[in-house]
Amino acid sequence: MPILHGSFSGVQFTQALASMPQVEFADTPRGVRGVQRRTLEDGRRLRRMTEAVLPTLRVVPSPRVGRFGPVESIGWVLAIDDTQFRSYGAGVVTEAGELGRIRSTFGGKWWWDPTEAAHRRMPGDYEAQVPLGPITSHAPEHLRISDPGIALPRRQLARR
Repeated sequence: MPILHGSFSGVQFTQALASMPQVEFADTPRGVRGVQRRTLEDGRRLRRMTEAVLPTLRVVPSPRVGRFGPVESIGWVLAIDDTQFRSYGAGVVTEAGELGRIRSTFGGKWWWDPTEAAHRRMPGDYEAQVPLGPITSHAPEHLRISDPGIALPRRQLARR
C-alpha cells in the first residue's frame, strides 16, 4: 500500500498510510493474516490487520483509517470463469448508498474519469494487476524473503 498508494501515485488515502510499515504475515487456519505497524509523525502507533480467508474472502480495514472502527467492511470475489471475476463488498455505513460513494478517487476523479495516459501516470490497483494478464505464469518470478504476503497464500491454495 505505501508504495502504490502512498508514494508512486501520490497519497491516495491518508498520510498515515503513506509511511512505510513493519509488516508480519502469518498462516491462520482460514488463510493468511497480515499485520502492519507504523509509528506516525506525532509518535502515535497505528496497527492495521488484514486477513485473507481463502479462497475468496478478504477483511481489510478502511484505508481512511478507522472511520467506524477496526474493520468496517468485508469483500469477497466470485470466479465467473478462468479469466473473469466479480467482486462484492459489505460494510458499515451511516446512510443508504454510502458504501458506493467511498470508492477511491484519483486526483479528485473517479477511476473511470481519467484518460488512459492519466492512469499510466497515476496507477491504482487495477493498473498494477491487469497488465499481468488473465492467467500469469509464476515461473519467471524471483520471490524473496520480503514477499511472504504473496508466497503464503499460494502455498495454502496449493495444499487445498
